[in-house]
Formats: sequence, structure tokens, C-alpha cells
Amino acid sequence: MTEVFGTAKTKAGVISLLHTVVGAGLLSNPYAVSKGGLFPGIILILISAFASLAGLYCLSFASKFTTPGHASFFHLSQKTIPALSGFFDLAIAIKCFGVSCSHLIIIGDLMPQIAGAVFSHEAVSEYAFLLSRRFWITLFIFLIAPLAYRRTLRSLRNASVVALISASYLVILVFLHFIHLVAGGSEQVPRGEIYYFTPPSFLSMLSSFPIFVFGFTCHQNEFTIINEQADKSLSNLTKISFVVIGAALIVYLLIGISGYLTFGDNIVSNIIRMYPDSPATTMGRFAIVVMVSLSYPLQSNPTRASINHIYKHIFGRSDQIIIPVRNSSSDSINQNSPLLGDDLTGSTEDISVIDDTHIMNTEISESISEEAALELTDTSLAIITTLILLLSYTVAYHVSSLGKVLAIVGATGSCSISYILPGFFAFVLADRIPGAPNEESRAIKAGAFGLTIWGIVVMFTCLTVTIYLGAGH
Repeated sequence: MTEVFGTAKTKAGVISLLHTVVGAGLLSNPYAVSKGGLFPGIILILISAFASLAGLYCLSFASKFTTPGHASFFHLSQKTIPALSGFFDLAIAIKCFGVSCSHLIIIGDLMPQIAGAVFSHEAVSEYAFLLSRRFWITLFIFLIAPLAYRRTLRSLRNASVVALISASYLVILVFLHFIHLVAGGSEQVPRGEIYYFTPPSFLSMLSSFPIFVFGFTCHQNEFTIINEQADKSLSNLTKISFVVIGAALIVYLLIGISGYLTFGDNIVSNIIRMYPDSPATTMGRFAIVVMVSLSYPLQSNPTRASINHIYKHIFGRSDQIIIPVRNSSSDSINQNSPLLGDDLTGSTEDISVIDDTHIMNTEISESISEEAALELTDTSLAIITTLILLLSYTVAYHVSSLGKVLAIVGATGSCSISYILPGFFAFVLADRIPGAPNEESRAIKAGAFGLTIWGIVVMFTCLTVTIYLGAGH
């Protein structure tokens, strides 16, 4: 039975979105700081956090122009640039699918190390499959599958709590090793040189840039969180974004600074590899496996939704999918009017200013049949999810590192859904605020335009770094 949207509380939304943003990027954050130097690295983290927060705000603002419970990149694309709606969903699907594959690859890399530490030498010699990455990937795809078939992120909130506890363990492990060093201890790997105020080189600082951008990317699940919220007011959605990005910022600063000051420029891209084998380190590696395993559904969910939108857009009957059109008589309507007429929904919603409830949708001729045509049915959910599981398993089974291909996909996908699209949507829709143009709409347009330009610059930089400087290796 389809789960009812719009019933999740703010706390559940915070947990799910925080689980999305705090993931495997923790492993490479100290390495990224080392490439920029301590204070330049901190500044890059702060800039990335602020830009990510701006993107989330733009998406929350743009969601006010959609039917409640049906906000998506696809629907907003239909309201702004319909011809490219399928393209945007394709970018989201490829990006999230690539991250899903990388999670399985991380499992395949770490589980043989964990098995080697947990099981005796005799057991490993007798059961060689325990050291096989393909065995562990196969096992975990069956463990992950039940969660991947969940329809909503709200239903994954318990898994998200476990994943966040696992991430916290990693942060604590890195911080305690730093405290041990400050107290006069030493690490197995000697500490390299530390650059406080200047980067080792300008190119090295550029090479760390994509890592910071990817670290704060959670925008692919923002609309799912919005749709599941009982309180969809912009003030509540903004509060969720502030809490999530603020918490992620603290975590990234803590692990980035502690890890870098522990190892200096000797640090590698996966910090857990720097520590000597011990029960604590093995637990840390296992915590990472748990974290990425439970993060898989957070990537498969938007992948599934985007694939469904693309399929319905391409193969759906033209009389079922109705493209919204502007009311030619006015750019806005009375704020006391319903979002959709009673003949379509059977209910009305109060309309007020941006800070409290839904902005009146200026596309008043939108038909509810569009939503019905694009709804993910139980059959579609089962088929698309199965395909995602099989394809990601196949990729991870045969590829030990996705290399530059995934880096390029991540650069384009992350920048598109974090900066470019949110900024563009808010820029276009700001003119449709009742009573616009006014100071409020002009401020939103200016900020959204700046975010879009920033996204284009970041995309170009990330692609350049990935192609020519080998970022992430």
C-alpha cells in the first residue's frame, strides 16, 4: 500500500537529510584540507557550506510553486524550461546512480580488510572467499535491497540514525587520535609538513575543491524531504536546511582539522587507512561500511524517481501528461485563493507570504492528471528499483575504481542539482510572487542569479581539476 506523504515531522526530515550529506565524503575531507592548507581549507569548507545552504533555500522557495506533496526537479523544469526537464532528471539519475556504485565499491574495498582482522589466519586460508571483494559486494547487495525498496525516506529514519552514529564514531576516532598526538603521543605515520596560511600550491588547492563541493551535496533528496513534511512552510524548511548544513559544517571542520593536524601533508585520501590495525580501527572501518550501506537507499530513491519521470515523459500518453501553462491574464492572483480548485483536490490551502505557507501557484491551469500520470506506482517502484540494484551491483562487481568517469559525473551532477538548477528555478519563479516585483523578489532574484553563476564556475573548475589534475586520486 502506498505510504501517505506529508506526515513526517521536522526531526525526521533533519535526520534523513543529514544522513544524505554526511557520508563517505568524511573519509577524504582531511585530505582536501591538506591540499589547500589549514586556513584556506577552512575557508573553502565555509564557502561550500554557505553555497549549499543557498541551494537548499532556493529549492525550498521553488517548491512553493508546485502542488503540495509533488515537488520535484521534473515539475519545476516543466514550469520553467519544459524542453530540458528530461535532461535534468537524467543528470540527477546518473549522478545518484554513480554514488550508489561507489558505496558498493567502498564495501568491497573495506570488508576484506575487516575480515582479515577479525578472522584467524587459519580461517582466512581455509575460506578464501572472506578476502574476496566480490563476495562481500554480493552479500551486501542482498542486505541493502529491502531498504532500497522503501518508498519514502521517512521510512528509513531508523537506518539514518544508525548511519549517523557510525559517522560519529569515525569523527570521534580521528579526533581522539589528534588529542593523543597533542598529549605527546605519536602516530604510526610521521606527521608531514603543515601549511597554515598558504596552500602548498594553487593547483593543489584546486584539486581539493571538488571534494568540498561533493561533501555538502544533499539536494537530490531535498524535494523528497519537503514532500514528506507535515509543515511545508518556507520557515520550517529553511530551519531544516540550517540545522542540517550547520551540523555537517561542524563535522567536516572537526574531522578535517583534526585529521590534517595529525598527519600533515602525509595524509591520503582515505584517512582510515592511516591508522594502525587495532580493534578501534577495525570498528571504524566497519562503521564506514555500515554508513555507506545505509546511504545506498538515499541515492537509489532519487535515481528511481528521476528514471520514472523520464520514462513517463518519453512514453507517457500526451493526453495524460499535461504541461502547465501560465495564466495569460495575470502574473499572480489573490493570496486568499486556493492552490488548486475544489473540483480538482476537494480541499483548499491558505495562501500567505513566503515565510509561512505555500505561494499561490501562478500556473492555475495545471491539471491534477499531470501528478497522477507521473506518480510512481508499486509496479514501477519494484521494476525500477530492481534494475538499479542489478546495474549498480554489476558495475561494482567488475570495477574496483570508477576513476575519472565518476568524478566527472559527480562534478556535473553535484553542481547542477546543488547550485545551477536551484538558482535558476528561484530566479525565474521570483517574478511570480504575488505583488512582484518588490524588494523581496528582487533580493531572491539577485541571490539566485549569483548562485547559478557560481555553479557554472564551480562546474568548470571541478571538470578542469578532474580531467587535468586528477582530483580525488
